[in-house]
Formats: sequence, structure tokens, C-alpha cells
Amino acid sequence: MDTSMEHGIHAHDLPANLGAPVAVLRWRSRAIVVAAISAVLAAIDLLISHSFDYVLRGWLMGLMLCLSVCIGGLALLMVQWCSGGKWGLLIRRPLEAMSRTLPLVFLMFLPIAIFAKRLYIWASVTDPQAALHAGIIDAMQAHAIAYKRPYLNIEGFWIRGIAYFIIFGIFAYFLNLWSLQRDTDTQHGNWFWQKRFENLSGPGLVVYSLVLTGMCVDWVMSLDPTWFS
Repeated sequence: MDTSMEHGIHAHDLPANLGAPVAVLRWRSRAIVVAAISAVLAAIDLLISHSFDYVLRGWLMGLMLCLSVCIGGLALLMVQWCSGGKWGLLIRRPLEAMSRTLPLVFLMFLPIAIFAKRLYIWASVTDPQAALHAGIIDAMQAHAIAYKRPYLNIEGFWIRGIAYFIIFGIFAYFLNLWSLQRDTDTQHGNWFWQKRFENLSGPGLVVYSLVLTGMCVDWVMSLDPTWFS
């Protein structure tokens, strides 16, 4: 296998066409058709059953699934740069492409944040004691909502959510930008770029674990306000 892209100058070793193969384009078209049909069926079911709350829960599951693909690719990309293994030569571009879907995942997050009061009990209940006396929530939920109010509130939910995407977006932006610059660089050797990627990816993996934990707590675990860990 040609290792010129990993060592020394490799600007002239890139293929002329970096586009996706024709087979990938065909599957992409099929996926779009399936997605469109599924969206229409979901809309029809929503109109018939009036189960918007259940749609939101399904949307949240889809959000977490797409998020795992996006930031999972970002995490593997950082692991590859930290390890320096040649196994990354084959999957680096797909991992970078996965990380660039972050703006689409952010768009999926917006309905969750906008309709948070339909999805989360802590968001819909403004006065836990009044909700308790009205029989909307039980005593344990009222205590948990009141106790966690400094953290579980609509403003904090929005601020943390946007901050999560900004943090991941910074890492995805520089990893993709530097990768393209590395492929066309004729002045610096591989060692220069390897250290540069390591210096970003090492702390990035620590930040990744913290931010992902925050996402899971905010978006999934807080569905049950009595959840503790």
C-alpha cells in the first residue's frame, strides 16, 4: 500500500476526483426517498392519533441516534490522531464527513428545545407544590423538581444545548480544516501535523466525555425528574 500520504510530501498523490462513488450516490437517493415516505406516514399518523407527545419522544430517540453517529465519528477521529496508527488512513475521510453532520443534528435539537414543556415534566411544572396539590405530580417528583430547579430550567436548557454544539463544532471545524491543509502542505512534514492534531485531540477527548455526559443528562435522563446518579 502506498504510504506516501502518511510520510513526507503527498500533495500530488491525491486522486483527481474526491467525490463519492456512483453507488453511494444511488443509495443516497434511495435513502432520501425512504426518508420522505417515512415523514409523510409520520405526519399522517400524527394527524389521526393526535399523539404529538409520543412523536416528540420518538424525535428525541432519533436525535440521540444521529448524535451518536456524528460525535462518534468525531471521537474516533480524535482517537486516531492521538494513536497515530495507519488504520486511520482508510476511515479518516468518512469520520470527517460524519463530524460535519453536526449542523443537521443541531436542527434536530431545536424541536426538542422549543417543545420542551410537552416533553419534560420539570419544564411544564412552574410551581411544584401547586402541581402536587392538583395531583399532576407526586411528592417525590415535586421534591426533585424544586431541588433541581437551578439546573433544570428552560433558560439553562437552551444555553447548555447551544454551548454543547458550539464546543463540538469548534473541534469538528479545526479537525476538518487542518486535514485539508495537511493534504496540500508542501512545506511541513508529517511530524508537524501529527503533533498539531495530537495537541487538539488529546484535550478534545476529555472535553468530549464531559459534554456528552451533559447532553445525556439534559436530554434523556431528565425525562424522569427523580433520576439521580
